[in-house]
Amino acid sequence: MYEVNFFDCNARIGRANRPENSIVHTPEGLCEHMDYYRIEKALVYHKEALNWPERGNRLLIEQIEGFDRLVGCAVLTPAASGEFGDIGEYFNFLVSSGIKAIRLCCNLHQYTLKPYVLDSVLNQAELHAMPVIIDPVDKDKLTYPHPTWDYFPDYDSLYGLAKAYPKVNFIQLLPGMTSQRQQYAILDACNNVLLELSGFAYKFIEHVCRIFSAERILFGSCMPYTDSGAMAASIMYADVSTEEKQLMASGNLERLIAAVK
Repeated sequence: MYEVNFFDCNARIGRANRPENSIVHTPEGLCEHMDYYRIEKALVYHKEALNWPERGNRLLIEQIEGFDRLVGCAVLTPAASGEFGDIGEYFNFLVSSGIKAIRLCCNLHQYTLKPYVLDSVLNQAELHAMPVIIDPVDKDKLTYPHPTWDYFPDYDSLYGLAKAYPKVNFIQLLPGMTSQRQQYAILDACNNVLLELSGFAYKFIEHVCRIFSAERILFGSCMPYTDSGAMAASIMYADVSTEEKQLMASGNLERLIAAVK
């Protein structure tokens, strides 16, 4: 057995574009996948939300009902388009439906991570203390893992958001194996930015824990489309304390979603 409990911050249900990537696509199948890898809980969104966010969010809420191990994450777009109606009412609906985080797919849905674009959404995220996941998925790579190992996120825009909304916690998925220098810079400058560990370079976990603390890293695996065990192993075999492993494996995410109101 693992010495810590795992709570995956980056999981998905729903059929992928390619049949070979849809072997696991239902809540039941995902839970079986989690059992195999000994992952206790997962923060999940629905694949349909990449195509039609409002419909995908509704499907997610309906399909994970009764699955206590699966925690909902809604995909949002800028409120000005009117896709969700009144954005305040929509957030009330999400919270009442058990949604604990929101996900922004700016590349896929073709908008920039600028305050004027996302102000209404992020004001609501702050009001409800809801963490915001930045997902780099794009229109040409809808299956996981989407960016390559040398993917370089738009840290300048993330910095701008983190400074404009200091009470909102931002989670950068797939932070990029070759962008460590900029990762260090944003972790140093913005206390409200956390990094998902997929794509980390060798010994990067130990380095971040030593310089910034284990509270800045979340376990995430792009489940079920990548080998979740490999990501879990990166924590289990890291040269850090058991307490630090527990924070990264699940404690940090549990803390974030417990604050949602």
